Amino acid sequence: MTDSMSSVRYWQEKKGADYRAQQDGRRQHGNDQYAIQEKWLEDYLSSRSEFLGRPLKILDFGCGFGRFTRLLAGKDFIKYYGYDFSHAMAEELFSTPPADLHPIEDRIRIASAIDEAFPDDKFDLIFTVSVLIHNPPEQARNLVLKMAEHLTSDGQIVLIENPLSALSARQNSWHSGCWTHDVAGTLAPEFNLRYYPDIASNHCFYVLTQATQQTRIIQKVDAQGREQAVTLNQILIEGLPLLEAGLKGVEQELELSSDAVGTMHDLAENSNYMKKRISDLEAKIEILEKDNIVLSDTLKLRAELRKAMLSVAEPEKKDSSSVQNHKSDAEKYPDGFYCWNAPQDQIFAHKDNRFVSVAHLFHREWKGIRAAAGTLPGNKIAISAHKKPNSRDISDLLQDIRENGVERIILHGMSDAMEVLAHALSKQGIKLCLVWHGTITQWQFPEERRIAIKAINLYKRGIIQRFSAIRRGFDDVIGGSDFTAQLVNAVPNYPGEQRLPIIKDASKKQALAPSWNDIRKNLYANVLAVEPINEIDKVFVFAKDLSLPKSLTDKVSIIEYAGPLQLPKILNNVDIVLNVTVIDCHPMVNLEALACNVPCLSGPLFLDVLEDHEYSNLTVVQNPLSVSDITNSIRNVFNTPYNAMSEIIQDYKNSLNRVAIDRYAEFVGV
Repeated sequence: MTDSMSSVRYWQEKKGADYRAQQDGRRQHGNDQYAIQEKWLEDYLSSRSEFLGRPLKILDFGCGFGRFTRLLAGKDFIKYYGYDFSHAMAEELFSTPPADLHPIEDRIRIASAIDEAFPDDKFDLIFTVSVLIHNPPEQARNLVLKMAEHLTSDGQIVLIENPLSALSARQNSWHSGCWTHDVAGTLAPEFNLRYYPDIASNHCFYVLTQATQQTRIIQKVDAQGREQAVTLNQILIEGLPLLEAGLKGVEQELELSSDAVGTMHDLAENSNYMKKRISDLEAKIEILEKDNIVLSDTLKLRAELRKAMLSVAEPEKKDSSSVQNHKSDAEKYPDGFYCWNAPQDQIFAHKDNRFVSVAHLFHREWKGIRAAAGTLPGNKIAISAHKKPNSRDISDLLQDIRENGVERIILHGMSDAMEVLAHALSKQGIKLCLVWHGTITQWQFPEERRIAIKAINLYKRGIIQRFSAIRRGFDDVIGGSDFTAQLVNAVPNYPGEQRLPIIKDASKKQALAPSWNDIRKNLYANVLAVEPINEIDKVFVFAKDLSLPKSLTDKVSIIEYAGPLQLPKILNNVDIVLNVTVIDCHPMVNLEALACNVPCLSGPLFLDVLEDHEYSNLTVVQNPLSVSDITNSIRNVFNTPYNAMSEIIQDYKNSLNRVAIDRYAEFVGV
């Protein structure tokens, strides 16, 4: 069976209700990618309609169960149409259609091809969301060309598909095959291209238009909406990380093929009731053998690709932007309980030989704690906070632990799943140390209180040998401790050269207030403190529910938070970060700002180190609730000479990293 046939059959038989339930589950477990896609597309369609001065006639190519149908059908700036080739996927949409689409048969059509569904229609815009990734390169290209035939003269194709890739290649066998497509080079080489790599961590947004000039136009749009012309060579380099990640995924799947072959031959000797199992294994082997061919071809292309890079890239130069396109754990490990040394957990880590036998165990969903653990030296184990491990999960993890020579594990936080692991790891003689990253004030939330007490009980019962809280003064609560120094977080070790702080004579500056809107985070005070400062013409915020009088919102710009791998791009375009919180531990965003040499204001953190450092004197606001105190601190930072601020930040970073890593080494006993 060919790749194309296998994928087509899978999606023709896949029920839309099941696919919707799968996406709903991902949302409930913290996956924000769907909301990001929906907001960007709705905003883009609205702006396009405004630009053309009329409503858009649009086609949702691969409408499925109707995620975007229900979002867009009632909007007055568009006239929505949908197309899919699977009756099973669209069954739920036809049974309960949106009120604005009656009769639904006129607006949603199911057919084997777009030409059959809409033979004579032309559209102002056709969009796909994660449709082409389920088609091999040749089939995906044919689909794009067919879409182009149904565009108006100034029509556009919008693709929300895989992140930027240097080549088109099969990435894994999920959903009967997933491919990354080189949109600029091989998928749509005859189109003008504008791409948005910073909107979502797991996807890139592409806008294709018919090329009418002799010279093809390719533009990149950054997180602030600024456009720049790029070349195919630049895209080639930027797309390498995704290609390499995909190759590793294929390589891991191929390792399973020898086991599948052996199992098939063993089962062939059993009785007739095993025949169905044999048939299933044969189908898997067929897919794996096909992957083997794809991998062989792709490895050859990768070798050629690296040779070509020598002529377009500066030798030995590290590019911090290259870390931005790693796929998330949710996509790389959709059903796995844990991942070992995932790229995002090691790429910003410091190196220290004392930690070769140490592993950090944390939850993949808890972004702040995960970022803190990710800066530290040692192995990294990211587990699910919502799924308890079964015996196979524990067995696999223990095997990884043994193979990597891990003797000590630092637990960051606690959950029901981590409690199960703590018991299992303790029985294997592994030394367990636990770091509690929360504060007592969070015990107002029953779940925070429950898991904190669970962690304390594990320590008191001897399952965990050492316990430390980021907040000092916790020893009496846990019955004493033999480790009394305060653990502090390290500054991320961003690769490549980061820019110096922009504390210059520039007439206009920009700020970032990165926290969400609740009483602890004190977001309003941070935003209001910017108003009297004429040098600042814009303050970026992630919180979508920020509401202020119009006279105080001229400087506020709400932007999407696309994850820790995208944050350096944002930080490198601001002059100061405002994170003056009322109650906090040792926020990672403060340290991420330092990694980019951007000063960050904070409230008192009550650390036992570097409190009298000049950087602390400049950036710590003693009264977080005083808007004027925050304003004065901003002015003090801006009034500090450029070279002096650079030296202050560098000295503080070096001192903090040294203390943080040495204390963790003492804590775990290495």
